[in-house]
Amino acid sequence: MGKKAWEIERPAPGGDREPHAQASFLVPRAPRTMGAEDRGRPDPRTSTRDFLVAAAYLSKEDSPHSQPHRGHGGSRSHTLTQPLPRRQPISSPRVNEQIRISPVRLIDADGEQVGIVSLDAARQKAAEAELDLVEVAEDARPPVVKIMDWGRHQYEQQKKAREARKNQKTQEIKEVQLRPRTDDHDFETKLKRARRFLEDGNIVRIVLRFRGRELRRPEVGVETLERMLESTRDLAKVENFSKRIEGRRLVAVLEPRSD
Repeated sequence: MGKKAWEIERPAPGGDREPHAQASFLVPRAPRTMGAEDRGRPDPRTSTRDFLVAAAYLSKEDSPHSQPHRGHGGSRSHTLTQPLPRRQPISSPRVNEQIRISPVRLIDADGEQVGIVSLDAARQKAAEAELDLVEVAEDARPPVVKIMDWGRHQYEQQKKAREARKNQKTQEIKEVQLRPRTDDHDFETKLKRARRFLEDGNIVRIVLRFRGRELRRPEVGVETLERMLESTRDLAKVENFSKRIEGRRLVAVLEPRSD
C-alpha cells in the first residue's frame, strides 16, 4: 500500500535528498500487483483533501524564498531575494530627453509662438540655439514646450526664493514673568523687555506666578498684570487674558499692533 500524505518521511537536517524525494508522498508507491507502466501515476485511492495538502506543501517547497542551501557549519539558511530598485520619478518640469509626447506646441526663446511642431523639430531648434527644451504645460494637449536656458532659470528661481526668505520676518513667542509684588525697578526692567519684543514684531506672553500665601490675595497679582497691559497698550493689543488662576499663575498674551 502507498503512504498517505500524513506519513511523510522527511530527510534529516543537513542531509542530501533527491529532487523527486520532496514530492514522494504526492504519488504513493503502487502495490506489487500493479505493472511497471503504472508507476508514477496518482493513486486513485488518494482523497481530494490529501491531494490538496500535498499540492500546498509542494508549492511551498518549490518557492524561491524557501529553497534551502548550506550555510556555515552545515546549517540551513534561506536566501532572501533583494527588492527591485525603485524607479526614480521624473523631475518636473520635463527637460530635453525627458519629454516624450509628440507633437508639441513650441515657444521660442523670445517668447513668440512658433506653433505645433514635431518633438524632433523642437529639439533641433533648441540645439541650434544652444539652449534647453522645457515642458511648461504638461497637461495641455499638445503639451507646451519652451526654449530657454534651464540652468539659468533655476538659478534665478533659487535666488528669488532666498530673497523672499531673507525679507520674511518670523514671529516668535517671547515670555515675560512677573510676581504679584514685583518692585518698581524690576517692573520697569520687565516692561522695557516686553516693549522691545513687541517692537520687533514678536508675540509676548506675560506669566504672573503665585507662591505660597500669595494665593490668599489674588487681586494683587491681577492689579500687577493689568498694570503691565496698560503700559503696553500703545504697542500691543490683548489677544488673550483671563483673571482665572490656573496652576498658580495668570497668563496674558499680547500681539503687536499692525497699524
